[in-house]
Amino acid sequence: MNYVDFDDEADRASWFKQLEEAVADLERAAVDQLRPLGARELGRVSAAAIVAESADKIAQLLAAARGSAGHADPSGLGGAGDVN
Repeated sequence: MNYVDFDDEADRASWFKQLEEAVADLERAAVDQLRPLGARELGRVSAAAIVAESADKIAQLLAAARGSAGHADPSGLGGAGDVN
C-alpha cells in the first residue's frame, strides 16, 4: 500500500484492518517471548521474524498514511477548494 485515500471508506477500513493485524501480530510475538521458556509457543527465531515483519508492515502503513496527506487535497487548502 503506497497511498491510502482516507476519504474512501473501503480504503480507510482496509488500512486500519492491516494496521490492527500488524500490531496484533507484533504483540503476540512480544508477549510470547515474555513467558517462561517452557510456556512459549514461538522460538526466538520465529518471534524475531514476526516482530521484524510486523514492524516493517507498520512502517509501510504509516508511510502510506503520510503520503496520503498530499493526495487528499492537492490544492493544499485543507479541502476548502478554490477560494479565489
